[in-house]
Amino acid sequence: MYKVFIGFTHPRMQEVLSNKEITYYDICDKEIDTHIFINLMDELVNNRSKKIDFVFEDFFTSRAIDLNCNNKLVNNIKKFYEAFKYNFDANKKNGTKFYLLKVKDDIVHDVINFWYGSGINYREK
Repeated sequence: MYKVFIGFTHPRMQEVLSNKEITYYDICDKEIDTHIFINLMDELVNNRSKKIDFVFEDFFTSRAIDLNCNNKLVNNIKKFYEAFKYNFDANKKNGTKFYLLKVKDDIVHDVINFWYGSGINYREK
């Protein structure tokens, strides 16, 4: 299972998640499905000139994916997107990051990728 964690640092490797009071967002079960999510996150974080709602809808439209379908991956991404909109700020710096984690049996096995929670990178002026 691949899950997204929103926070300042990712959970430790081999940490058991079932004992923690942490919110995770299920994304997908298979690695092949993570590619759509990774590409979407890259589009959302790197496209500062447009509104993120437009970028989100355009991403799926350009790939001929219906947002109204009853697909588990699309539904999971839509649920996460609501939390993403709440935590992402394109114009201000913040320390929040979005971590894509590989989780098996409620144990963190790997951090696949991460994205900054703001459209402004700390290295930019």
